[in-house]
Order: sequence, then structure tokens, then C-alpha cells
Amino acid sequence: MSVNAVEIRAIVEKMVRQGRILKPAPTPTERRAKLSIPGEKRRLTNTALNVIACDQCGKRFKKKCSVHLRCSRECSRKANLESVRVWHVERGLRGVEHGPHNCDQCGVRFKKKTRGHRFCTAECRVLGIGKLRSNINAMR
Repeated sequence: MSVNAVEIRAIVEKMVRQGRILKPAPTPTERRAKLSIPGEKRRLTNTALNVIACDQCGKRFKKKCSVHLRCSRECSRKANLESVRVWHVERGLRGVEHGPHNCDQCGVRFKKKTRGHRFCTAECRVLGIGKLRSNINAMR
């Protein structure tokens, strides 16, 4: 008389329900299969902690994972763009007002758009860079 695996599992489950035996420990294969389920390690067990307010828009939402902070991809993008902007402003790379400056070629006052802005127009830039190159070549 041969008994297949399904019948053996059914017999073991019946004996566990009756209290005749303890539930057998999972096999290494079963343990690996459980850990390979995506998000299994981070899944929340306390349902009271699942509902939080989005830190970007304030809307309440149910977390699907313990690392979620925002209700949607749109809010995540907004928060990311804001953090990048703050990073640049803190380092003086963006958002800094550049005061009036004299053109290195013609001397006209103009408002700088970037830190390295030296010439008022494209024509002055071409002439100024041409002079700079001729001076460098003359020094050689």
C-alpha cells in the first residue's frame, strides 16, 4: 500500500488539529520559499500603524509597506524635486541672486544669470574669448 505526499500532509494536519502531535517545523525549502516572497520581510503586522498622513500633501492613506511615506508617485516626485532644489540652494549652486556686473568686453552693466556669466551678449563673448586666446598665444 503506497501513500502519496498529499495524503501524508492531510493525516499530519488532522493529527495536529486533534492535538496528538505538534505542528512539524518547516523544512529548509519551505523557509526559503517564504522569504522569497517580495515584500515579506517589510510587511506590516500592526494594522493601526498602516494609516498615516502623506508627508507631502497631508492626505491620509494606508501604507502597503513599512517604508512608504507618501500617498502617490506624484507626491514622491514633488518631494524629491524639492529636496534636490534645497540641496543646490544650500550649496550656492542655484537660487542665488547674482548682482549687476560689468561686461568684460565692453564694460556695460548687466545682470548675471549664472556665476560664470562674464559677457553681456554673444557678440561680446566671441570678441572677449578671441582676445583671451590671442593673449595666451602671444605669451607662448
